[in-house]
Amino acid sequence: MTEMFGYVTPEDRDGWERRREAEEKKSPGTAREMADKSVSPALDMAKRGVQAQLHGAQYDAQRGSQPKQRQRVVTRETVTEQSRNIDSSGNGFEPDF
Repeated sequence: MTEMFGYVTPEDRDGWERRREAEEKKSPGTAREMADKSVSPALDMAKRGVQAQLHGAQYDAQRGSQPKQRQRVVTRETVTEQSRNIDSSGNGFEPDF
């Protein structure tokens, strides 16, 4: 009956306090903390990229590879065709026999 009229039990107060603490842990808090949480994934990606470049350079150095060179061979062939009109009727260039 007391629950119907808004009586608050100590268990209710404990539950509210636990939920409040959990929400405070979820929220970023200060602007600096929020900025740190948003920037850290980008910094991790940049770190991975730099490590990959260093690993690649170390691998090339161990392999003793030469500087990368590209060779490209271009061959072009020009074909000139002369067309002849076999049916020369009507063009004005008929032979005189």
